Amino acid sequence: MKKIIYLLLLIQSGFLIAQTKTVVTQFGEKVTINPYVNNGLEANNGYIQLGGALTKPSVLATTPTFTLAFTGLMAGGATDNVLVTDASGVLKSVARSSFGGNDNLGNHIATMDLNMSNKNITNIYNAYIKNDLQILDRTASNTNYFGFYKNGGSFGIWNNLKTTNALTINENTNKTTLLSAQITAGTDGGAPVAGAVATAADASGNIIWKVPITKDAKTPKLVAVAKVGTSRASGTNVFFDSYVVNPENAFSGNLSTGTYYTIKNSGLHQIFINLTVQNPSGDWYLRIKKNGIVIAAIDAAKASGASAPLFAIDDFVAGDTISVDMGGNATGYQAGLTKIAVFRFE
Repeated sequence: MKKIIYLLLLIQSGFLIAQTKTVVTQFGEKVTINPYVNNGLEANNGYIQLGGALTKPSVLATTPTFTLAFTGLMAGGATDNVLVTDASGVLKSVARSSFGGNDNLGNHIATMDLNMSNKNITNIYNAYIKNDLQILDRTASNTNYFGFYKNGGSFGIWNNLKTTNALTINENTNKTTLLSAQITAGTDGGAPVAGAVATAADASGNIIWKVPITKDAKTPKLVAVAKVGTSRASGTNVFFDSYVVNPENAFSGNLSTGTYYTIKNSGLHQIFINLTVQNPSGDWYLRIKKNGIVIAAIDAAKASGASAPLFAIDDFVAGDTISVDMGGNATGYQAGLTKIAVFRFE
């Protein structure tokens, strides 16, 4: 037994001068010992340790069950390289700067579209858009969109279907241009009707719809003037015997029927009359008629020589007639102030 132990000690001390040794154990087994290590291993005071250089391509086969882990790694820095593998699983080192950005998007420069997969982007402080912002329809089958963009100093809302701007704001003039506009109700809730105009309800600019008294306002044109040149002691159908303005030859009539003015051109007309009564026996009245139907009237006092002014505005068509009569206790009319003037709005 002592001889065997001595022999083992002798073999161990001989590792430094021999490459391999073969020994026989106490059970008669032959063991060949190689005192050298390589391929990632090294000998240190009788111990075989990790730390040597690799001498050939080496593979550590792992499985989902038998994994490889490293614990106790020290923290890395922002300038450290990144450990990657190629398609064969060979480990390689890549400089962090070669990735062109950070995955946290802090200073990332994208090289392709970012698909949010129907996720929200929240807490945006400022969004800087270099081209345009396109708003798609919630109905997926409708592929048309509205776009917001700025070009040449003008901000526009683009209608993809109409291929034009629905609204444009010029940054220099600050003026807004609308391709079309529709206000369905005023701030009072009132809906517009044909011919109504939008007007300010107050100093704050609240809009309400109002129907103007006269649509399509026009300028009145004097087309006829006539007067009574001779006083009449009796008669109620007024006869204007002096035609001062009569370019359309519209006046006709006599003492018994009175004067008729025949409309030559259709449109809105205004008739103004001033009549001085002769010697009324009581209160009297003055009237304007359209085709024999009264469209304006005024009651006048009994006093002798009293005057009564009267006017009317109405739409007429070519061929309509205008006439004047008086009644009640009237007994005629005086010359001078008894006149008729006709205006047509053009």
